[in-house]
Amino acid sequence: MRHYAPVTEDRSWVRVGEVDLYVVTLGRPGGTPLVVLHGGPDWDHSYLLGPMRRLAAERHVVLFDLRGCGRSTRGLPMHACQPEGVMDDLQGLIDWLGVQQIDLLGFSYGGQLAVRFLADHRESVRKLVLASTGVYDDDSSLQAWTEYRARAAHLDVQALLDDPRLTPQQKTERLAETTAPLDIWDLSRLSEYRRLLRGIIFSGDWMRAWRSGTLRKPLPANPEDLLRNVGRTVCLLHGAQDMRFPVEHARRLHRAAPQACLVVIADAGHMTHFEQPARWAVGLRRFLA
Repeated sequence: MRHYAPVTEDRSWVRVGEVDLYVVTLGRPGGTPLVVLHGGPDWDHSYLLGPMRRLAAERHVVLFDLRGCGRSTRGLPMHACQPEGVMDDLQGLIDWLGVQQIDLLGFSYGGQLAVRFLADHRESVRKLVLASTGVYDDDSSLQAWTEYRARAAHLDVQALLDDPRLTPQQKTERLAETTAPLDIWDLSRLSEYRRLLRGIIFSGDWMRAWRSGTLRKPLPANPEDLLRNVGRTVCLLHGAQDMRFPVEHARRLHRAAPQACLVVIADAGHMTHFEQPARWAVGLRRFLA
């Protein structure tokens, strides 16, 4: 059994352009840092903090709250909550770290942002991990999945989103709670997962942009071609029972970019790091070694 020594954790706000980013650094600086982009996007970094601590004994790990999220600058105008802003923030964070390159992990929506960053700043990325994410819009494999349809049938998401009594932040919070059965595979752990959700600082800045129709898509044009030809080492880290981005998306991308590393973890849904943290960390550690 692997034993994890206590790791150093530092927390600070870093001024980047028009925003202050809340940054958490784990482990000791040195080597190529692993920078983590959380998903949501109106979540914070905290739901990824536990598994990242597993790597911090041997890696310098950097997590931060996206603009408009968590403890970073909130209350931004809708035009400021866009993928382009995150690209600027991430490059500013790299400058603050004082390094030329990073390893980049993007989770879910954060994975799509990571692909965009690779397209715009490929010289700044050494290795890329796409965790529980995808680059395709096709949901036919989900719709054909009996278990997915059974779980989704009980979720009245549209009514929640259309409720005028709720603020954008309240909608984000309730959406995470309501759709929790789509995020994990083992429903016997639903109460445990919802306890994790209660520790997250949710926001509504990105929700406002999304609901107004002004939120631009994070992915660059032709992401499949980019990942096939970019000349960077890429890992696709995915749960076998993911009900957000089905594992068929990861396998399809791997067929298109066979030089990528595909790690599929059994008995895990979208929140693979929550349901199978040890296997998730092993897959990540092997790729980054």
